[in-house]
Amino acid sequence: ALAWSVLFGLTPFSAVFYPVSVLPGWLQPVALALPAAHVFEGMRAALLEGHIAWHHLAAAFALDAAWLALMAWVFMWQFQAARVSGALLNIGE
Repeated sequence: ALAWSVLFGLTPFSAVFYPVSVLPGWLQPVALALPAAHVFEGMRAALLEGHIAWHHLAAAFALDAAWLALMAWVFMWQFQAARVSGALLNIGE
C-alpha cells in the first residue's frame, strides 16, 4: 500500500495528464527530475507533433541511471549502518 501511495503522490509531477509547462515555475525543476516526466513529455511529442523527442528519452535514461546510483549508495550506506549497529543480527533471531 505504501508503494502505491508514493506512486500516486508522484503522478501530478510526472506530466501524466498535462505537460510540465503548466506547472508553476518553481515546481517544473522538481517534475523534470523525475524520469517519468520525460517519458510522458516524449510520448506527448510523438503523439501530438509526430516526432520522437530524443532529448526526453536521453534525459529519462540519464535520470534513471542517476537515481539508481544514488539509491544503490543509500542502500549500501544503510546496510553498513545496520551491520555496525548489529540490527541485522537482531532481526534474524
